[in-house]
Amino acid sequence: MKNISFLFFIIFLIFLDCKKEKAIMKIGRREVDFELLDYKLKIDYLRGNKEPDTILNLLFLIEEILNEEIGKREGLKIDRKMLKEEKERVDKETFLPEILEKIKKIYKSEEEYLEYFIKPLIFNQLLQWKFYLDTIYHLEDYNYMKGLLKRIKSNDTLVDTNLVKTFIYKPKRESIDYYLNIYKEDTILQDRYTFFIVKWDNDKKNVKFYRKTKKKDYYSWWREKALKFKVKIYNKRYRELLIKKTEEDTFYLKIFGIKK
Repeated sequence: MKNISFLFFIIFLIFLDCKKEKAIMKIGRREVDFELLDYKLKIDYLRGNKEPDTILNLLFLIEEILNEEIGKREGLKIDRKMLKEEKERVDKETFLPEILEKIKKIYKSEEEYLEYFIKPLIFNQLLQWKFYLDTIYHLEDYNYMKGLLKRIKSNDTLVDTNLVKTFIYKPKRESIDYYLNIYKEDTILQDRYTFFIVKWDNDKKNVKFYRKTKKKDYYSWWREKALKFKVKIYNKRYRELLIKKTEEDTFYLKIFGIKK
Protein backbone atom coordinates (compact mmCIF):
# COMPACT_ATOMS: atom_id res chain seq x y z
CA MET A 1 0.00 0.00 0.00
CA LYS A 2 2.81 2.35 0.87
CA ASN A 3 4.43 1.76 -2.51
CA ILE A 4 1.14 2.45 -4.33
CA SER A 5 0.57 5.65 -2.35
CA PHE A 6 4.09 6.80 -3.11
CA LEU A 7 3.56 6.02 -6.81
CA PHE A 8 0.39 8.13 -6.90
CA PHE A 9 2.27 10.94 -5.17
CA ILE A 10 5.00 10.85 -7.85
CA ILE A 11 2.36 10.85 -10.63
CA PHE A 12 0.68 13.85 -9.00
CA LEU A 13 3.96 15.79 -8.92
CA ILE A 14 4.62 14.97 -12.57
CA PHE A 15 1.10 16.18 -13.40
CA LEU A 16 1.77 19.47 -11.63
CA ASP A 17 5.05 19.95 -13.47
CA CYS A 18 3.38 19.28 -16.83
CA LYS A 19 0.63 21.71 -15.97
CA LYS A 20 3.15 24.39 -15.04
CA GLU A 21 5.01 23.88 -18.32
CA LYS A 22 1.81 24.70 -20.18
CA ALA A 23 1.20 27.81 -18.05
CA ILE A 24 3.42 30.85 -17.69
CA MET A 25 1.78 32.21 -14.58
CA LYS A 26 -1.33 32.32 -12.44
CA ILE A 27 -3.19 35.51 -11.52
CA GLY A 28 -5.65 34.92 -8.72
CA ARG A 29 -7.39 31.75 -9.90
CA ARG A 30 -6.72 32.31 -13.59
CA GLU A 31 -3.81 30.69 -15.39
CA VAL A 32 -2.06 32.31 -18.35
CA ASP A 33 -0.68 29.96 -20.97
CA PHE A 34 1.83 30.43 -23.77
CA GLU A 35 -0.94 30.67 -26.34
CA LEU A 36 -2.27 33.90 -24.84
CA LEU A 37 1.22 35.39 -24.91
CA ASP A 38 1.66 34.22 -28.50
CA TYR A 39 -1.52 36.06 -29.49
CA LYS A 40 -0.19 39.23 -27.90
CA LEU A 41 3.16 38.99 -29.69
CA LYS A 42 1.53 38.35 -33.08
CA ILE A 43 -0.77 41.36 -32.64
CA ASP A 44 2.20 43.52 -31.66
CA TYR A 45 3.99 42.38 -34.82
CA LEU A 46 0.98 43.15 -37.03
CA ARG A 47 0.80 46.64 -35.53
CA GLY A 48 4.27 47.34 -36.85
CA ASN A 49 6.67 46.19 -34.13
CA LYS A 50 8.98 43.82 -35.96
CA GLU A 51 10.65 42.74 -32.72
CA PRO A 52 7.87 42.47 -30.13
CA ASP A 53 8.99 42.81 -26.51
CA THR A 54 7.94 39.55 -24.84
CA ILE A 55 8.19 40.84 -21.28
CA LEU A 56 6.38 44.10 -22.03
CA ASN A 57 3.55 42.12 -23.64
CA LEU A 58 3.44 39.89 -20.58
CA LEU A 59 2.96 43.00 -18.45
CA PHE A 60 0.14 44.15 -20.76
CA LEU A 61 -1.44 40.71 -20.37
CA ILE A 62 -1.15 40.90 -16.58
CA GLU A 63 -2.83 44.32 -16.61
CA GLU A 64 -5.69 43.07 -18.80
CA ILE A 65 -6.37 40.10 -16.55
CA LEU A 66 -6.17 42.24 -13.42
CA ASN A 67 -8.70 44.63 -15.01
CA GLU A 68 -11.09 41.73 -15.49
CA GLU A 69 -10.57 40.30 -12.00
CA ILE A 70 -10.98 43.71 -10.34
CA GLY A 71 -13.99 44.47 -12.54
CA LYS A 72 -15.72 41.25 -11.50
CA ARG A 73 -15.13 42.04 -7.84
CA GLU A 74 -16.59 45.49 -8.38
CA GLY A 75 -19.74 43.99 -9.85
CA LEU A 76 -19.12 44.39 -13.57
CA LYS A 77 -20.75 41.80 -15.81
CA ILE A 78 -20.19 41.43 -19.55
CA ASP A 79 -22.63 39.41 -21.64
CA ARG A 80 -22.53 38.27 -25.25
CA LYS A 81 -24.62 41.23 -26.42
CA MET A 82 -22.02 43.65 -25.04
CA LEU A 83 -19.23 41.69 -26.73
CA LYS A 84 -21.02 41.81 -30.09
CA GLU A 85 -21.73 45.54 -29.75
CA GLU A 86 -18.11 46.30 -28.92
CA LYS A 87 -16.95 44.16 -31.83
CA GLU A 88 -19.19 46.18 -34.16
CA ARG A 89 -17.90 49.45 -32.69
CA VAL A 90 -14.28 48.39 -33.21
CA ASP A 91 -15.07 47.30 -36.80
CA LYS A 92 -16.69 50.65 -37.49
CA GLU A 93 -14.18 52.96 -35.82
CA THR A 94 -10.84 51.33 -36.58
CA PHE A 95 -8.42 53.36 -38.69
CA LEU A 96 -6.64 50.19 -39.85
CA PRO A 97 -9.31 47.75 -41.06
CA GLU A 98 -6.78 45.61 -42.93
CA ILE A 99 -4.72 45.09 -39.78
CA LEU A 100 -7.84 44.36 -37.75
CA GLU A 101 -8.87 41.63 -40.19
CA LYS A 102 -5.43 40.05 -39.84
CA ILE A 103 -5.70 40.22 -36.05
CA LYS A 104 -9.02 38.37 -36.19
CA LYS A 105 -7.36 35.56 -38.13
CA ILE A 106 -4.80 35.04 -35.36
CA TYR A 107 -7.48 33.50 -33.17
CA LYS A 108 -8.85 30.00 -33.69
CA SER A 109 -12.47 31.18 -33.63
CA GLU A 110 -14.66 34.24 -33.23
CA GLU A 111 -15.29 33.12 -29.64
CA GLU A 112 -11.59 33.42 -28.88
CA TYR A 113 -11.43 36.80 -30.61
CA LEU A 114 -14.32 38.07 -28.46
CA GLU A 115 -12.86 36.56 -25.29
CA TYR A 116 -9.22 37.58 -25.65
CA PHE A 117 -9.32 40.74 -27.78
CA ILE A 118 -12.74 42.37 -27.35
CA LYS A 119 -13.52 41.57 -23.70
CA PRO A 120 -10.33 43.23 -22.33
CA LEU A 121 -11.28 46.43 -24.19
CA ILE A 122 -14.69 46.46 -22.50
CA PHE A 123 -13.35 45.78 -19.01
CA ASN A 124 -10.76 48.54 -19.40
CA GLN A 125 -13.42 51.06 -20.41
CA LEU A 126 -16.14 50.03 -17.96
CA LEU A 127 -13.87 49.78 -14.95
CA GLN A 128 -12.59 53.33 -15.48
CA TRP A 129 -16.06 54.75 -16.06
CA LYS A 130 -17.42 52.95 -13.02
CA PHE A 131 -14.67 54.41 -10.87
CA TYR A 132 -15.04 57.94 -12.19
CA LEU A 133 -18.85 58.13 -12.21
CA ASP A 134 -19.96 55.95 -9.28
CA THR A 135 -20.14 58.24 -6.25
CA ILE A 136 -19.36 55.35 -3.91
CA TYR A 137 -15.67 55.77 -4.79
CA HIS A 138 -15.75 59.52 -4.05
CA LEU A 139 -18.04 59.77 -1.04
CA GLU A 140 -15.98 62.42 0.76
CA ASP A 141 -16.12 64.79 -2.22
CA TYR A 142 -19.76 63.92 -2.96
CA ASN A 143 -20.86 64.61 0.62
CA TYR A 144 -18.98 67.88 0.53
CA MET A 145 -20.89 68.84 -2.62
CA LYS A 146 -24.21 68.06 -0.92
CA GLY A 147 -23.32 70.54 1.80
CA LEU A 148 -22.16 73.02 -0.82
CA LEU A 149 -25.47 72.74 -2.67
CA LYS A 150 -27.34 73.75 0.50
CA ARG A 151 -25.10 76.80 0.92
CA ILE A 152 -25.54 77.84 -2.71
CA LYS A 153 -29.33 77.60 -2.41
CA SER A 154 -29.33 79.85 0.64
CA ASN A 155 -26.53 82.24 -0.22
CA ASP A 156 -23.62 81.57 -2.57
CA THR A 157 -21.41 84.09 -0.75
CA LEU A 158 -20.96 81.37 1.89
CA VAL A 159 -18.94 79.29 -0.57
CA ASP A 160 -15.27 78.86 0.33
CA THR A 161 -13.50 79.77 -2.90
CA ASN A 162 -10.26 78.22 -1.61
CA LEU A 163 -11.88 74.79 -1.92
CA VAL A 164 -14.26 75.47 -4.78
CA LYS A 165 -13.32 77.01 -8.10
CA THR A 166 -15.99 79.20 -9.72
CA PHE A 167 -16.35 80.63 -13.18
CA ILE A 168 -19.13 82.11 -15.31
CA TYR A 169 -20.01 80.89 -18.79
CA LYS A 170 -22.19 82.73 -21.30
CA PRO A 171 -23.68 80.32 -23.89
CA LYS A 172 -24.57 81.52 -27.37
CA ARG A 173 -28.22 82.55 -27.60
CA GLU A 174 -29.12 79.66 -29.91
CA SER A 175 -27.56 77.17 -27.46
CA ILE A 176 -29.19 78.36 -24.23
CA ASP A 177 -32.04 75.79 -24.31
CA TYR A 178 -29.51 73.02 -24.78
CA TYR A 179 -27.40 74.17 -21.84
CA LEU A 180 -30.46 74.67 -19.64
CA ASN A 181 -31.37 71.05 -20.29
CA ILE A 182 -27.84 69.73 -19.66
CA TYR A 183 -26.80 71.94 -16.74
CA LYS A 184 -29.69 71.81 -14.32
CA GLU A 185 -29.78 73.80 -11.10
CA ASP A 186 -30.33 72.33 -7.61
CA THR A 187 -28.47 69.10 -8.32
CA ILE A 188 -24.95 67.71 -8.13
CA LEU A 189 -23.49 67.14 -11.58
CA GLN A 190 -20.29 65.38 -12.51
CA ASP A 191 -17.95 64.60 -15.33
CA ARG A 192 -15.05 62.17 -15.45
CA TYR A 193 -12.83 64.17 -13.12
CA THR A 194 -14.89 66.53 -10.97
CA PHE A 195 -18.23 67.19 -9.28
CA PHE A 196 -19.86 70.51 -10.01
CA ILE A 197 -22.99 72.58 -9.37
CA VAL A 198 -24.46 75.29 -11.57
CA LYS A 199 -26.52 78.38 -10.87
CA TRP A 200 -28.19 80.38 -13.63
CA ASP A 201 -28.75 84.11 -13.36
CA ASN A 202 -32.31 85.42 -13.33
CA ASP A 203 -32.58 86.02 -17.09
CA LYS A 204 -30.97 82.62 -17.89
CA LYS A 205 -28.21 84.14 -19.97
CA ASN A 206 -25.20 83.30 -17.80
CA VAL A 207 -24.41 80.16 -15.84
CA LYS A 208 -22.05 80.03 -12.87
CA PHE A 209 -20.10 76.83 -12.26
CA TYR A 210 -18.93 75.67 -8.83
CA ARG A 211 -16.30 72.93 -9.18
CA LYS A 212 -14.66 70.85 -6.48
CA THR A 213 -11.03 69.83 -6.85
CA LYS A 214 -10.27 66.70 -8.85
CA LYS A 215 -11.67 63.31 -7.86
CA LYS A 216 -9.38 60.57 -6.59
CA ASP A 217 -6.82 59.16 -8.98
CA TYR A 218 -7.94 56.04 -10.86
CA TYR A 219 -4.54 54.42 -11.18
CA SER A 220 -3.77 54.71 -7.47
CA TRP A 221 -7.13 53.08 -6.73
CA TRP A 222 -6.53 50.41 -9.39
CA ARG A 223 -3.16 49.45 -7.93
CA GLU A 224 -4.63 49.23 -4.45
CA LYS A 225 -7.26 46.78 -5.74
CA ALA A 226 -4.74 44.86 -7.85
CA LEU A 227 -2.53 44.18 -4.83
CA LYS A 228 -5.21 41.78 -3.58
CA PHE A 229 -4.23 39.43 -6.41
CA LYS A 230 -0.92 37.63 -6.43
CA VAL A 231 0.86 36.81 -9.67
CA LYS A 232 2.55 33.42 -9.41
CA ILE A 233 5.06 32.99 -12.25
CA TYR A 234 5.86 29.37 -13.13
CA ASN A 235 8.41 30.06 -15.86
CA LYS A 236 11.69 30.90 -14.08
CA ARG A 237 13.23 32.77 -17.01
CA TYR A 238 10.17 35.00 -17.45
CA ARG A 239 10.03 35.57 -13.71
CA GLU A 240 13.62 36.83 -13.71
CA LEU A 241 13.00 39.10 -16.70
CA LEU A 242 9.72 40.47 -15.28
CA ILE A 243 11.42 41.32 -11.99
CA LYS A 244 14.30 42.99 -13.84
CA LYS A 245 11.86 44.96 -16.04
CA THR A 246 9.91 46.25 -13.04
CA GLU A 247 12.63 46.45 -10.39
CA GLU A 248 12.04 50.18 -9.85
CA ASP A 249 8.29 49.71 -9.35
CA THR A 250 7.39 48.36 -5.90
CA PHE A 251 3.82 47.64 -7.05
CA TYR A 252 4.91 44.90 -9.44
CA LEU A 253 7.43 43.52 -6.98
CA LYS A 254 4.63 43.16 -4.44
CA ILE A 255 2.25 41.33 -6.75
CA PHE A 256 5.13 39.10 -7.84
CA GLY A 257 5.69 38.30 -4.18
CA ILE A 258 9.14 39.94 -4.01
CA LYS A 259 10.11 41.52 -0.71
CA LYS A 260 12.51 44.42 -0.98
